[in-house]
Amino acid sequence: MIDSITHLWEAARAAYNGKMLPNGGIPIQAWQQIKKPYKRLMSLLLDGSFHAILCGREGVVMEQDEDGEMRVTGTKLKAEGETPHEPHVLGRMCPERDEKGGYIIKAFFEKDRSGILTGKEFLWPTYETISPVVRYLCGGEQGKLGTPEEAAEQDINAQEAAQEKAERERKELFDQIRAALVAAKTIAQLQTAWSLTSGKKTRLGDEFFTQLQAIKDSRKAELLEVA
Repeated sequence: MIDSITHLWEAARAAYNGKMLPNGGIPIQAWQQIKKPYKRLMSLLLDGSFHAILCGREGVVMEQDEDGEMRVTGTKLKAEGETPHEPHVLGRMCPERDEKGGYIIKAFFEKDRSGILTGKEFLWPTYETISPVVRYLCGGEQGKLGTPEEAAEQDINAQEAAQEKAERERKELFDQIRAALVAAKTIAQLQTAWSLTSGKKTRLGDEFFTQLQAIKDSRKAELLEVA
């Protein structure tokens, strides 16, 4: 168990001692070397013949609005951008106030490659919450991802492959959010499902985002009519 992956990512960034931009930022050309040891760690975790649980802190997503102002549009795992999408299961846990002034812990599963937990929300999650998925992760030998260098040698069309992968992930994200919207039984659940789009408009693209908006509006009308 890595708790937290945020600390390791921040350590990788802090290790950089090269030239900085005038605004204090890190030059684009430096990121490849900064990410190299972190990416290697991720490869070892994902290639290993063991289960790995990565915990991380929550950060905010900032996007520019129509007036050119930066505003918070969602949340994300506070680590290297691809980190939350690498493991087989991605869940987000957060505390919420209850009616008695106390709090409850909710877990919402944004991604699950088995499809069992995708789009579902659980109160006070325990091992029993994820146990149905565990058997899918206890099969034969774990497939190896290999290092980026090995992948580049094996695929001379790496750029085309990366583009195809991005399209597949875009479609996968669209399907996951659509399934969550369709499965919503209440307005609150619909709002929770729609929160999956926060900070992901660019990744989804205009076409998919517009389709999801139409589905959300249609489901909202149906739920309000039932209520």
